[in-house]
Amino acid sequence: MRSNFNYRIDAPISRRKRAHRTVIYFVLFAIFGAASTGFIYILGDILSVDLDTPIRGGSFSAFEVIGFFGMYFLFLLALVVLLLQIAKRIFQWLNV
Repeated sequence: MRSNFNYRIDAPISRRKRAHRTVIYFVLFAIFGAASTGFIYILGDILSVDLDTPIRGGSFSAFEVIGFFGMYFLFLLALVVLLLQIAKRIFQWLNV
């Protein structure tokens, strides 16, 4: 079933509504950056990985590197989906 709700930033809407959407996306983008940076440090503490050590110089196994970046990728994917759903709900709530 196709929805009539359109939450794209380039949707044909008024300038005021487009400005509101752009501000909401910028705020959510800042939250995305902060959450992804924070998760790197949390994941490093959980896995006991020294984030200041280069991958080449460290004694990391291939499984540790793949596991670290795999978990980070899954977190980013979930975060993107969550933030897009939050944006959709905000747009519906504000009727923007």
